[in-house]
Amino acid sequence: MIYLEELRDQGYEPVLYFGIGKHEKRRRENLEELYSHFLIPRDGEEQPVKTVFPLYESNISDDEIKKIITEEWGIELPQMYNLGFSHANCGGRCVRGGFNHYKHLYETWPEVYIKQEEMENKLRDQLGNVTILKRNGKPYTLEEYRKELDKDSELAKKLVEENDVPCVCHYA
Repeated sequence: MIYLEELRDQGYEPVLYFGIGKHEKRRRENLEELYSHFLIPRDGEEQPVKTVFPLYESNISDDEIKKIITEEWGIELPQMYNLGFSHANCGGRCVRGGFNHYKHLYETWPEVYIKQEEMENKLRDQLGNVTILKRNGKPYTLEEYRKELDKDSELAKKLVEENDVPCVCHYA
């Protein structure tokens, strides 16, 4: 917000653009709400930061956007798309990722999974019994899940089947 205020002090009107698609209505509403509270003084009045959602407003599908980016603009998509992730927002370290997301992450980038597991353990040391994943409404650690995945256990298969969502924030 300090940066946005500095822009206004220099005579610029900040506008924040978000690449949120039509299927992410809740994320759009949350961002609009967030920035409506951050009022910046301008010409004696406090005004919210302007937010714009061109993908949401144009109703273009994710596949169409990817085609425009790659074919028309000549920009290569982030590696995560080629690796089968549904988005590239978090580098695989999604704190809202579900069992499918973390299974895919472990199979694709095991070193990133292990780093996320280490981060979760540090948070547990600081905050107590908190985890990214939940099983039967209770904390379920990434370490526990990795061990089940390594065994190729029936439990790991069941968790994937029961929680068939790659990453919650993609659909939020």
